[in-house]
Amino acid sequence: MTDVKSGLSRRTLVKGAVWSVPIVAAAVAAPMASASPAVVGEFHESSIGIFEQSTVMSGIFVKCATPYVGAQAPWYGKEFTATITVSYVGSHSDFAFGQVTESGYWTVDKASTPTKIVLTAKATSYGCGQGAFRFQAINLSYSGATPTPEAGSIIVDGHAESTDGTFRVARLIDDTPCSPTFGSTPIGPRRIVGAVDGICPDGRPSGLPTY
Repeated sequence: MTDVKSGLSRRTLVKGAVWSVPIVAAAVAAPMASASPAVVGEFHESSIGIFEQSTVMSGIFVKCATPYVGAQAPWYGKEFTATITVSYVGSHSDFAFGQVTESGYWTVDKASTPTKIVLTAKATSYGCGQGAFRFQAINLSYSGATPTPEAGSIIVDGHAESTDGTFRVARLIDDTPCSPTFGSTPIGPRRIVGAVDGICPDGRPSGLPTY
């Protein structure tokens, strides 16, 4: 009887097996992509002062993308950690904020640098709007900041995330009436002159938000 030989030698089969194993292993080892936190909305602040030696905020609140009422909000009762950053982005290469203090309940984070102050705080969410997240006022002082920060050289931003990682507040929006950065990221130092009969000194409507 005559043996019929296939076109593949044993050497070829072994070689093919060697190359196929890593491909299978790589497929098994590939991690599953984690889901990103759902965005609740944005932080808003209707009274923010950004000065050469301090930044003050009356109390940030969350304007939700979907206007849930109270316990209807999926994040109701969850704890959130908020992070506020005050960053110098001016032209002075030797700038430093100097002595940094926060007289409220916000903590100056160890991630802070001579040109960036990081504040953190925790609060529980009770829905949307003013008072719902209960983050308290910010009274930040950076006395001794040198050289004196020039106009538009300090940016204030913020975000928050729930402790369980399922929800996120995206950014901080300036709602200060007559602010030059109304409706966007707060920038200073600046001096804001109030509106007269609802009109700002530059002729714009005051932009007083309604929620």
